[in-house]
Amino acid sequence: MAFSRLGLKTAYLGKIGEDDNGARIFTSLKKEKVDFIGALGDVSGYSVILDSLHEDRTILAYKGCNDDLSFREVDLGVLKTKWFYFSSMMGESLKTLKKLAIFASKNKIRVAFNPANYLAEKGVSEIKDILEVTSVIILNKEEAELLSGKNTINESLVFLKKYAKEYVVITDGSRGAYCYDGKNVFHGKPRSALKIVETTGAGDAFSSGFIGFLVMGKDVETAMKAGFLEAESVIQGYGAKNELLSKKKILSVLSRDKRKIEKYSLNEKYVPEDKWFVLCNGEKISSLEKLLEKAGSMPEHVYSHHVSPEKNDFAAWVKDVFHEKELAKKLSSAKTRKDFKIALKNHLEKKRR
Repeated sequence: MAFSRLGLKTAYLGKIGEDDNGARIFTSLKKEKVDFIGALGDVSGYSVILDSLHEDRTILAYKGCNDDLSFREVDLGVLKTKWFYFSSMMGESLKTLKKLAIFASKNKIRVAFNPANYLAEKGVSEIKDILEVTSVIILNKEEAELLSGKNTINESLVFLKKYAKEYVVITDGSRGAYCYDGKNVFHGKPRSALKIVETTGAGDAFSSGFIGFLVMGKDVETAMKAGFLEAESVIQGYGAKNELLSKKKILSVLSRDKRKIEKYSLNEKYVPEDKWFVLCNGEKISSLEKLLEKAGSMPEHVYSHHVSPEKNDFAAWVKDVFHEKELAKKLSSAKTRKDFKIALKNHLEKKRR
């Protein structure tokens, strides 16, 4: 219904039970102008949310007939669309999702895929058929690390981009969201000092805003801002959908949103863990930014161990791993630690321009 509120023609393909909860779902879909193009089952799925005194909560989910949608129950004739948004399914519904992925590929339908924890933890092999036709993979940090088997956001971005045709998006709570297009990373953060009531639905709200604005043909930076605005609205009220924004409202707020979406090349900030620089005291450096930070804080005996008249381990690392020959030359010729930091700082600032 988030897409419908954004003014997009929206339909729900799934399975709803012929019970009281199902009747409530149908009423809600009709109110939100979302067409139902799925099938009927016995018992509808539902969730119980255990709220806390603070911002967190626990959700207990019963899938009901949600997992029982067979491919033969899908009317392919009504699937005339430019986008599919796939959420996590299990059982028969997962088999159907895989067949719909093939259908999407054959009919040039772009796919956004949001695999939840229980699906992500099964690894790539379980959902490879879906991933390989996906345009946008969007998930949170925990889900990304479960699915990729990696330990950092950057490593997960690189790994998952092998599958996503356009973007990999990873959300990380108050630390913001990252979008990778295979060359550049776009990073933004939510507004601070928000009055958070509860966080249910924040990730889904971000996803709907981001994907919704891509569907409208907007650029990545605008789509990310829209995602943040949706999430920020939702967490200031109860429930996952009550505070979702209308198109008129989000466009009004968006026009006044001045937050910065940082853009940088992943090569500037990321190297695989097996190529991190290991200091003589055991600490590790994973990027040029971290090198600049450590250059100002590491003890003198550590710095002098790696930098002497005979050698400059940092310059060699910069040349071999980042292939920055000019920077390596400047670092090698630095007479003092201050000169070293200035050369590195100037390089990074020039890259950001």
